Amino acid sequence: MNSFAQHMINTQIYFVDVERDATESVYYAIRDLYPRSTMLYHNLDGDLSYYDGYVVVRNLVSGAPVREDADWGFPMATLEKMLVDWALDRMFPFQNTEILRIYENALASCAVSTSKMLRYAGRRGRHKVIEDLLDEIDY
Repeated sequence: MNSFAQHMINTQIYFVDVERDATESVYYAIRDLYPRSTMLYHNLDGDLSYYDGYVVVRNLVSGAPVREDADWGFPMATLEKMLVDWALDRMFPFQNTEILRIYENALASCAVSTSKMLRYAGRRGRHKVIEDLLDEIDY
């Protein structure tokens, strides 16, 4: 995120998105490894900086754009998914100008499929929000 933002965020949080029926199992497996720094997404509250170093387990939205990572051997989020999540999730309280800057920089410097972004946003029931954001930056 910091490579696209104007204001750097000094918090490192690891998000693990898993299919709904595996969320609890994955949460407990990770919690066994990191008992003091593992949370379920719906339990988060407050400022992001409080969760620095945490692993956050959350439900993967069906149809989310992911790619198989050759090095790790499991699906990883694409930039399209991350951009939509940054704009829509309550966890990322960006002010309007910051999310616009993130989108402008990401779209200018990377190959991003806006159709994937809009399809994913639609799966989340927020197609119009992302469409308006893209219109606002004239993309």
